[in-house]
Amino acid sequence: MHRPFSIRVAALLILLCCHSWVLAESAPQAAPSAGEICPILVGQTVPALEVLDLDSTRVLLNDSFAAAPTVLVIYRGGW
Repeated sequence: MHRPFSIRVAALLILLCCHSWVLAESAPQAAPSAGEICPILVGQTVPALEVLDLDSTRVLLNDSFAAAPTVLVIYRGGW
């Protein structure tokens, strides 16, 4: 009586593991180390980017930088 239930549970666990593996393989990967990326260094020009501000208004990043001295913090993430 417990055998069909345990087979179903085992099949479900195998399915979940396979699904997790597929999701993990398709996720974008971060660089293995900070040395393998090309950061924007102090004094370099930032590429022309259009971003959204807190009010969801489109803003040209370079216009914001021209308005005042700016510190740009880039969150690498990936964990």
